[in-house]
Amino acid sequence: MKGSITFFFFFFLTAGVLTKLAACSCALIPTFCETITFGNNGQILDYLSVHRIKVNAKLPNGLNVSVLETYAGENLVGHDLIIQDGNGANCVLFASQFLEDEAEYIISSTGNNITIEVSECGLSFLKVENGMVKGAIAPGIDEVPLVDFPSTANCGDLTPAAVVDPGVLGGLVVRPTIVTGEVEVRTKSFSQVEDLQLRVFDAGGKLVFEQLYLHFGFYSQIKLDMSDWGAGIYFIHAMAGGQRVTEKLVKIS
Repeated sequence: MKGSITFFFFFFLTAGVLTKLAACSCALIPTFCETITFGNNGQILDYLSVHRIKVNAKLPNGLNVSVLETYAGENLVGHDLIIQDGNGANCVLFASQFLEDEAEYIISSTGNNITIEVSECGLSFLKVENGMVKGAIAPGIDEVPLVDFPSTANCGDLTPAAVVDPGVLGGLVVRPTIVTGEVEVRTKSFSQVEDLQLRVFDAGGKLVFEQLYLHFGFYSQIKLDMSDWGAGIYFIHAMAGGQRVTEKLVKIS
């Protein structure tokens, strides 16, 4: 009996330790602006991007969103991204439980510009509704007009980026975006030969295709045959000569 009690106590103690190890541990910061500038002399942390997004759909492990406006980080206006859900231990927000379908938000995020993550340490998202930004924006500020949001005091250097054509970025063109067979990636502006890195992700953020094409130059083109791929949404990420384009593809049967 004593051995059984000792074993039970050891199991209970071990389970408690494992539970603590599995939980996220980080400082909770009460407002959005304080979160994105935390410990950085009032400036936005270098590794963060700040976007206004619209939630398009829930995925098995996150959300598909469109970028409507970029305030900090790489300009991704017009692109679709995947917000990956956290797992409870990595300090990443379980976004699909907090962000609503068809709603707009301003988020701070990290990631690779296709699959991004939103931290649960501090306040990393604000809701946009009827032209107003709502939530704990900054100390004493819970609501501001969307047009005034970039000039919010104590929120770093937020600057709306210029709107770009998502199909033509830096000379790289991806067409068509509704695909039954082949999708073409080409350039019309490089005057020297570069290498093209091509990656394709499915709607869940899984890498399904990757290829490096050497000697990709002026008026070059490659064709990716998707005839045998399953119907659904894919995201193609092409980069050459320091230029990049990310485009959503809809594969139909």
